[in-house]
Order: sequence, then C-alpha cells, then structure tokens
Amino acid sequence: MQNKNNNKINQLGHRQRIKKNFIESPTESFSDETLLELVLFMLYARMDVKPLAKKIIHNFGSLRHFVLASEKDIQDTFAKDKKYQQYGDNTIKSLYFGAKLIRELTIKVINQKLYDKEATVFNSWQDIIIYLKQKFGHLTQEHFSIVFLDVGNKILKIHTISVGTIDEVSAYEREIVKKAIECGSVNLILVHNHFSGNIKPSIEDKELTKKVFFACKVMGINVLDHVIVSADNYYSFKENDLI
Repeated sequence: MQNKNNNKINQLGHRQRIKKNFIESPTESFSDETLLELVLFMLYARMDVKPLAKKIIHNFGSLRHFVLASEKDIQDTFAKDKKYQQYGDNTIKSLYFGAKLIRELTIKVINQKLYDKEATVFNSWQDIIIYLKQKFGHLTQEHFSIVFLDVGNKILKIHTISVGTIDEVSAYEREIVKKAIECGSVNLILVHNHFSGNIKPSIEDKELTKKVFFACKVMGINVLDHVIVSADNYYSFKENDLI
C-alpha cells in the first residue's frame, strides 16, 4: 500500500516537473516522446503514460507520423506488438482521439492564418504547404482542390472539386472557371494528393494541368501552380517548369 502511494506521489511530481519545464522552456528542447507524454496527461489522469509514449514513438517513428495515423493504423500497431497487449480498445480510441485532435487543431489554426486579411500566398507559402500536407497528405483517396486568390493574392477560398479518380477533365475546367468567377478570383493554385506517397505527376496530371491552365487563361484567370502533396513531401509544377 505504501509503495502504491509512493508511486502516485512520484507520478504527480513527474507530471508537474514536465509541465513546468514545458511552460518555461522552448518547445524545440522537448523530444517527441515528451511532447506526446504531455498530450497523454490530458487523456489519462492517473496512469503512468511515459512507457506508452515511448512505445508509440518507437513504433511510429515520430510524433508527426503518430498524429497522421488513422484509427486502423493505431489498431494494427497495437496488434503487431505484444507489449501493447495490456492496453484495450478504449486506449486505441483515446489515442486516435488525441492524434486527430492535434491534427485538426493544426489545420484549423493554419487555415485561420491563411484567411487572415493580412496574409498573402507569397508571404505564407510554407504555411500553405504545411496546411495542404496536413489536410490532404494523409487521406486514403485522391482529393483534387483549388486555392482561389484575389488580385492581391489573398486567399478567398479553398474548394475541393473532386474526391477519387480524376477522369472527366472538361467538367473540372468548367467548374474551376465557374467557381473562380463566383468568388472573384483572378489567381489560383491547383492541388491534389497522392496517397501512395509518390509525388511524381502522372501523364493525366500533366494533361489536366495544361487544359485547366488554358481554359483559365482564356477567362483572364492565372493558374499560379499545381501542387501535389503527400504526408511527407510535395511537388510543384511551377518549380519544375511545367507551368
């Protein structure tokens, strides 16, 4: 009984020390394991979460990979490792909740920054890439979306044109031009994800880009770039002289 009480006191002291250090120190000084432990504090009020945080980072490789994981990814990881057998379905659901909450909060904050009246696409390019990778890079279906911009390159809207295989190019040309006119956009960026992780553009991607580019040009709308994203990387048509 005495040992159990001592463990609770030690755990409380450990949590208080980490929280204090987190408040007072730069985030860069914390490992992925410690940052995940801080998140787990909110999910588990009394449990010693340090071993769990350590196992998760070891299995997923990084905090980022864990945050981008689906519930099935977490479930499969637990099933493969005997060290996880002490944790049940409720733990898997709680961990997925934590991962998804971090992911969605990140997207929300970056999205709000993108829509800030003072933000421009050029001053916030890295924010846009991070947002697009977070929003589309982890998806298991291909999403084709448009970032609409005004004459000052301020973001007006981000609109998903299609989910799944891109097959009817002409339909997308008309819809893109129509949406651009509706929101008063004169510049736009095409974006879609390759869930396989291979960001190299296909022949169809190049053909689509070319047709949309000329359809928009006729209407005085500039296609600034076509960006392909995965969870880890991105490919820019403009940077590779394809636009």
